Amino acid sequence: MRAVAPDIDIQLCSVFVNSLVPHHHIEFDKKAQMHSPSSSNNMFTGKSNVWGNSQMTRLFILTLTIAGLQFTWGVEMSYVNVYLLSLGMSKSTISLVWAMGPLAGLVTQPVVGLLSDSCTSRYGRRRPFMVVGSLFVSLSLVTMAWATELSPILFFLNKSISTRVIAVFSVFLTDFSINTVQACCRALIVDILPASLQQAGNGWAARQTAVGHLIGYFLGFLNLVHITNGWMGDTQLKCLCVISSAALLLTVGITSMLTREQVLVKTEQHEPVTLKSVLSHTCGIFTTIFKTATTLPPRMKRIVSVQFFAWYGWFSFLYYSSTWIGEVYQRQHGGVDEDGDKVGKVGRIGSMSLTVFSVVSLIASFVMPFLATNTVFRYKPRLTSIWTGAHIVFSLAMFSTLYVGSVGAATAVIASCGYSWAITTWAPFALMGEEIHRLEGTPLPISQEINETDQLGPNSSATSDAKHTGVYLGIHNIAISAPQFVCTFVSSFVFFLLEGEGDGGRAIAVTFQIGGVMTLIAAYISRAL
Repeated sequence: MRAVAPDIDIQLCSVFVNSLVPHHHIEFDKKAQMHSPSSSNNMFTGKSNVWGNSQMTRLFILTLTIAGLQFTWGVEMSYVNVYLLSLGMSKSTISLVWAMGPLAGLVTQPVVGLLSDSCTSRYGRRRPFMVVGSLFVSLSLVTMAWATELSPILFFLNKSISTRVIAVFSVFLTDFSINTVQACCRALIVDILPASLQQAGNGWAARQTAVGHLIGYFLGFLNLVHITNGWMGDTQLKCLCVISSAALLLTVGITSMLTREQVLVKTEQHEPVTLKSVLSHTCGIFTTIFKTATTLPPRMKRIVSVQFFAWYGWFSFLYYSSTWIGEVYQRQHGGVDEDGDKVGKVGRIGSMSLTVFSVVSLIASFVMPFLATNTVFRYKPRLTSIWTGAHIVFSLAMFSTLYVGSVGAATAVIASCGYSWAITTWAPFALMGEEIHRLEGTPLPISQEINETDQLGPNSSATSDAKHTGVYLGIHNIAISAPQFVCTFVSSFVFFLLEGEGDGGRAIAVTFQIGGVMTLIAAYISRAL
């Protein structure tokens, strides 16, 4: 699925704590695992490895692309709403534009997964797609930022309409391209790392996500036009798009150059990829997922239900929080006194609050997993209780948005959501991991503290017996993405009814409160876990 919740499928139980311990030196010579049904017919040559003198260095390099992706995603979340509004688009129309996010994930990731699985390039299966995808992300971001200057290309339309068409098309291309890079960098982690290092790899991916967000929001807060004297562009958005494009290309380049994949050897049994096979493979994935969804075990069904309601609230927050803070600022100060770059001013105000949000989230992402797995303190909170509490905190924050009258208060509300976000990107995935292991006969209690160094070494034979893990996680991801469609259409209707000149963010606050109600439902369901 799309990385709108910035890479949410990367957390497993205790990854934050366990990957902090010292590691032994290890060779990443695990034979790459195919993710297509025909994997048993494929042959590989060479070894998979990552450059570096220590395991920490190798894991850092392997997951570095994720930081670049989250930086890029943060720019899109912070500025695209404000930018499209400045082009004359209504909030109700913009909310429909965001519907392309889950659609891009549903279409792109299965297709790219199949194509990369069958890639016989001498550079490996994943890296070519990562490089090409990152080039398209950079192209689309730059095109979006310079949409006004490129509008004469569509000479048969007037300037304002052609600018909107180019900007919206660029957002669509960004969504599909980001999903391409995300699908392959995720598959690269699975391919390169042995089973005993999957949790450590996911832990590093989580940190890269948090760091990418923090850097992206902090740079969005700075006046980059003034700092660079305008040589990157004459608006804040242009500067950020140039920097984020360069950051993504740099991180993808480092990971690609310092990582070596096994090469798929084309044999007589190698099945050529055709349009028919792609469609058949994609349909097969969804058929299997929906068949399994009707027979989910009760506890897993509750986890999926909680995610559906909780993520309705999170999507409204992630899409509109930056715009809401900017509108609160304008209501408080009677407008924006910024000649030439109103988008940059409003975006920087939103980025300031989101920077605080990211700091709170980063701290909580280390502290809370430690408390849930610690053997030092007498009190050890249950993971389900932590998750339920996070829903309640988020709901209260969303209910308060209609009564916020200053940027300081708005920042405090956004910052409090940082705690809930840290739990949301950790707890449900830990619970899903525990439940999958239990169903497959290899229980892994959440409270168990694992020392990863005990699992490392050339003689490690750790393997996963979770035969249906991919299907279960696929159902989980659909439960996360499905409410995005619902949220976009409901938000569009709310904006159609309530938005107006100088509403001061009240229309967005109503969508937040609807999300708060949905999250309360999630809290009620999670109590039964």
